[in-house]
Amino acid sequence: MRTRLTWFVLAAVVAVATVLVATSAAAAEYKTKHVFIVVMDGVRWMDTFGDPQHTHIPHLYNDLRPQGTLFTHYFDRGITVTRQGHSTTISGTWQCIPNGGPRLTMPTLFEVFRDEKHVPPTKAWSVFGKALYSFLPYSSHPAYGKQFAASHVCGDKDTTWNEKDAEGDKGVTAKVIEVMKQDQPDLVFVNWGWTDHAGHVAKDISEYQAAFRGCDEQMWALWNAIQADPYYKDPTTVFITNDHGRHTEDFHGH
Repeated sequence: MRTRLTWFVLAAVVAVATVLVATSAAAAEYKTKHVFIVVMDGVRWMDTFGDPQHTHIPHLYNDLRPQGTLFTHYFDRGITVTRQGHSTTISGTWQCIPNGGPRLTMPTLFEVFRDEKHVPPTKAWSVFGKALYSFLPYSSHPAYGKQFAASHVCGDKDTTWNEKDAEGDKGVTAKVIEVMKQDQPDLVFVNWGWTDHAGHVAKDISEYQAAFRGCDEQMWALWNAIQADPYYKDPTTVFITNDHGRHTEDFHGH
């Protein structure tokens, strides 16, 4: 059996939560023991799965897609910014939150997972290429909050990498692999931020598309790391998604 791989709609996160909080009697029915949710930030459909040649995502399309399930009936229903997309994804609820704004109000999968499973923060990790404005690993929900937060690191002053170049994406991958070996987390949320940053600052679309290819390489590297690790190889489900898209005519805007 191989690790299962899925490209998913936001609502699918709720299904993941159901798996994680299942009763002990029902839990035996599920093969998945570990879940990775990974985000290719701010990419356009026309440059990824909407491109008939799939030029910029060769690993995603040619190597990973045949091993998983591709779901494309996927829509934005709110402001298309980073904080909004990640908060909606990790909570399974529509959270309208601006970048750098308040915490999401509904509990994250991390909080529900840690509460139900009685595990330490090291068993749930979020690793972000983007800075602190992009995501917070716990909600303001009165029944959950900081005591159920995940371990978290983002690309800012506390790391040697950030979202500004290919090295930042490589740093994210290296950190995820590090915590896989060190903590063996069962729930991992990952963001590679170079694609979105390039979309905002690139002078030419080729620079933006180069970030796609770089992220594609990092996703492939992470997949292979999962396959090479006996703890993760079989009982792991990987969800690959994006947090928001971009304009079709001017790629600089969301």
